Amino acid sequence: MVTSLEPALKPHRRGIEAAIILALSFVATIALHGKMQPTVLGAETGYYQVIAHTSPRHERTLLRGFWTTSSHGHYTPLAFTAEFLFAKHVGLRPNWWRNRQLFLGALLIFVFFGLIRAAAEQTGAPPFATALLAAAMTLIFVAQPLMRNLLEWPFHSLQIGWMIFAAATGWALVRLPGSPNKDRLLWLIVLTAYGSMHVLGLGLAVVTGTVAVLSLILIGALTGSFTEFKSHLPTLVATLIFLAVAGSLHTLAMIALNNAPANAGLNAGRLPDWHQLVGLYALLPISIVAGLFGASLDKGVIDSVLHSAWPIGAAVVLTIGLFVVVLAKRSRQICTRPRLAALCLASFSGVMLVTLVAMISMREIREPTGVGLFGYLIRARYVLPLTVSWLGIVLAALMLLSPQRLVFVAVVSSLFAVGAIVGHRSYESHVLARTAPLHGASHIQIWRNLVQIAHEARAANLPIPNIPLQSLSGFSFVDFKFLEPLLHDELHLPENEHDSFLDWTECREHRLAEYLTKCPTLLPTAQLLNLDLPNPNRP
Repeated sequence: MVTSLEPALKPHRRGIEAAIILALSFVATIALHGKMQPTVLGAETGYYQVIAHTSPRHERTLLRGFWTTSSHGHYTPLAFTAEFLFAKHVGLRPNWWRNRQLFLGALLIFVFFGLIRAAAEQTGAPPFATALLAAAMTLIFVAQPLMRNLLEWPFHSLQIGWMIFAAATGWALVRLPGSPNKDRLLWLIVLTAYGSMHVLGLGLAVVTGTVAVLSLILIGALTGSFTEFKSHLPTLVATLIFLAVAGSLHTLAMIALNNAPANAGLNAGRLPDWHQLVGLYALLPISIVAGLFGASLDKGVIDSVLHSAWPIGAAVVLTIGLFVVVLAKRSRQICTRPRLAALCLASFSGVMLVTLVAMISMREIREPTGVGLFGYLIRARYVLPLTVSWLGIVLAALMLLSPQRLVFVAVVSSLFAVGAIVGHRSYESHVLARTAPLHGASHIQIWRNLVQIAHEARAANLPIPNIPLQSLSGFSFVDFKFLEPLLHDELHLPENEHDSFLDWTECREHRLAEYLTKCPTLLPTAQLLNLDLPNPNRP
């Protein structure tokens, strides 16, 4: 009787375990990043806020653009539409934005933990050791300063979503060889991989990596190497065709509907050569380690090294390729589930990494960023997604360790995790306190100051000073007048009534003393925005 109940209890226990891990993921995210300030007026999020306060016609135009154009190669109409609707209905309520970002961060922790533990379990190590390794490596990743940057920028939720899809696909691939429900898991894998294309253009890398793994398994099954997949050939073929067709059509939409000028790269004159692109493979691990410690890379040094590092980069690529080839050869000779799982993850991550660098090269050729390849080595939205590929390669190597060695790695990793948490606290209290944008003020605080300035100017019968807001939004063209639709609704003005704005240069150079007197909130706001104000008393 007890034996017959055990299979029924296992799914129930797995559900309870998953719920506990997810709850702990929320605890970890809130403990590490609960104080972060979402940039609700930054970049695309601020633009969406403006459009949401204009007219239904402007909203329809924006939404139509999501479906008819590819934004710099990202054809993700569903994600863009959802982001706009969230911005429209949530508005400037920071707690909603913060809770959403923390939720996504917790979900990322949950998926990362699952991927790492699933990989560690292939070694046969004790459950405590596998869970310890998964928790430690996940905390090291999440506690780094770059994660705070990603969480604070609401539009970077797309990067977080992509990492969730990519890690979930890798997790499913690790489980695939030992799964009793391979047909169902194969469809889950391809749907997750293709789903990543609806979150970010980088989803193409997840698709190519998945296609490579499924093709490898199919070839192995047809040649008699992977016998456990022989009965699943129809599903393998069907899923492979679906993913190849869906991914190809989506890629065509990304290319054909791209709204960037086709000759932008030619005009910029900063096209990367193949030496620099291959050199990226050598410097990416360095940038990932630097990001973990919050260290900054020097642009001059990186630019000078990037070109000459190509032999090391080529060696890195060849090493990854050789690792996959050796795994494939040994799996063909003696096919064990752990070895096949390692082959799946290594192939997936290696192809994904190559595809990501290829996409970087295409982006720099078509739309140079202005700082060259250096930006891809320091910015959170690039470094963290690239980390996912390297993590898969590292995990594939760990899967070949003996149980005793994995226990040792788990203990060492836990020590690094403790150091990461201590370092995070130190960074938050000492470094972040001095380097935080807007001197630590939140976007909501700045916005309240701007509204108060408008009240003060209106009370004094003065036009509102058109304050530059590049440091707030990240876009050079954004000023106070750009946010006028938000201000109009904030002041509850009639539909046809609009305030006049005074050019900032005029205000700064000719009427500054008057405005500092009649709009006392202007000076502290200008200081928070790092605006250089002349001394109004100077002759």
